[in-house]
Amino acid sequence: MRLGIAVALGALCLYFASSRLAQAQSAQFVSRFVWSEKARAFGGISGFELAPDGGAFRAISDRGTLLSGVLRREAGKITGVENLRIVQLRGALGGPLRGAMQDAEGLVWDGGDEVIVSFEGNHRLAAFDADGMLRRPYPIVREFLGFASNGGLEALARGPDGALYALPEFVARDGKITVYRYLNGRWSVAMRIEGDAQFLPVGADFGPDGALYLLERDFTGLGFRSRVRRFDMSDPARAGAGEILLQSRARQFDNLEGLSVWRDGAGRIRLTMVSDDNFMVFQRGEIVEFVIDTGLAKRGAKD
Repeated sequence: MRLGIAVALGALCLYFASSRLAQAQSAQFVSRFVWSEKARAFGGISGFELAPDGGAFRAISDRGTLLSGVLRREAGKITGVENLRIVQLRGALGGPLRGAMQDAEGLVWDGGDEVIVSFEGNHRLAAFDADGMLRRPYPIVREFLGFASNGGLEALARGPDGALYALPEFVARDGKITVYRYLNGRWSVAMRIEGDAQFLPVGADFGPDGALYLLERDFTGLGFRSRVRRFDMSDPARAGAGEILLQSRARQFDNLEGLSVWRDGAGRIRLTMVSDDNFMVFQRGEIVEFVIDTGLAKRGAKD
C-alpha cells in the first residue's frame, strides 16, 4: 500500500512539474489532427518532413514504408491528408526490406524525388527514390555498430552547410548526446549537447533560422511526454543545453517521433510533429503543430 501511494504521489509531482514548465514555454499550440487510414501498411510513422510551404510531405515507418502526400489546412489548422501514397522501401536486389533491415527512423527530404533515411537495428543511412528503390547506401563508422538494437540513429537532419546530422536515441554516461556529422564522405562529431535520463532524441530538423531543433520523448507511467529544444549552431562548441521551446504533459499527445520545422506565410516558424502508433490499436497517429511566437511565450501551449 505504501509503495502504491509513493508511486501515485510521484506521478502527481511529475504532472504538476510538467504543467508549470508548460506555462514558460515559447511555442503555442495550433492544431492536432488524428491521422488514420484504411490501408494495412499505414502506421508506425517515425520520420516526417514537410516542403518549405508546409504542404507536401514525406514520411517513413518502422516497417520500412515510404509515405507521401499533402496536408490539407483550413484557417491555418491541419484538417486532413490528401493524395496519400505508400510504397515499400527496397534493397539493392529489389526486394522489400524485412526484419532488422526495415526499422526506418529518421528522414531527410529536400523536396525532390529522393529521401535519405536512417535505420536502427541494422544501423545505417541510405538514399531511396520516390518509388522506394535503393539509390545508394552511406558509409558508417565502427561506433554505430556498438549501438543497442533500439538505440540507433533515431534523428536525422540536413544542415544549412549541406551536411547530414544524426543523433542516436540514448544519452551517454557523462550526460551528453553526441551529434554526428556526415559531409564529403566522412563522419565526424559535430558537437555534444546536454541530455538527461528522461528525454531521449527521436526527431530533428534544421529550421529556416539555421538552428537545430531536437524532438525528445519520455515514457512515464502516465503515458508519453514530448519536448522540443532549439540549439544555436553559430558556435556548436557552446550549444550546451539549448533552449526548451515546449514540453508536453504526460498523455497530452501520443508518441511524437517525427519533426519538421518551416516558416509559414506570416513569417512564423512552425513545428510540425507526427506520432508513431507502433501499429497498436490503443495508440493513435497524430499530426501536431505548434508555432513559435515570442509575443505569446507566456501563454504556453493549450490543447
